[in-house]
Amino acid sequence: GNSVGLHGKLGYGWKGGMPGKVSVSFINQDVNTDAGTSESISGYDIFANINFGNLGLSAYMFDGEGMSSLALGGLVLAGFGADGTPEETSGNYLQATYKMGSTKLGASIMTSEQDKVTNVENEKVTLGVYHNLTPSLTLVGEYSAQESELDAGTDESTNINLGAILFF
Repeated sequence: GNSVGLHGKLGYGWKGGMPGKVSVSFINQDVNTDAGTSESISGYDIFANINFGNLGLSAYMFDGEGMSSLALGGLVLAGFGADGTPEETSGNYLQATYKMGSTKLGASIMTSEQDKVTNVENEKVTLGVYHNLTPSLTLVGEYSAQESELDAGTDESTNINLGAILFF
């Protein structure tokens, strides 16, 4: 059956010599598991961004229980073992960017881990170049390297992404 949950977000942004923003969000939701039990998922995240002239710095972290670290556009996926054991997940993200005219250079590192149901640790590093052709069109070039450690072993991948972003 359906159940009521609570999900909220608070944010604050500012302008001036060092513009930035901070936000925090949370979720608590009762769910029915495949094991036929009623459990709760809960989690929170914290985000901060500040800009010093052409330098931008961002930091993000999350922590949750009973949900997977896999999500699609804000859709939270419940994470429970076949016996109803809740997944525990956490992670963080750090990013630095630097603008030079119409071009922005960026570097980021992301880590996440799940334990209890699925034991996995991820680490990803991304380097990027973003060039604004127009206010609505940005060319993108990115290189990413990711390593995942799972119970079954280690998986490594690298990607080169070239493309464009159209803002409308």
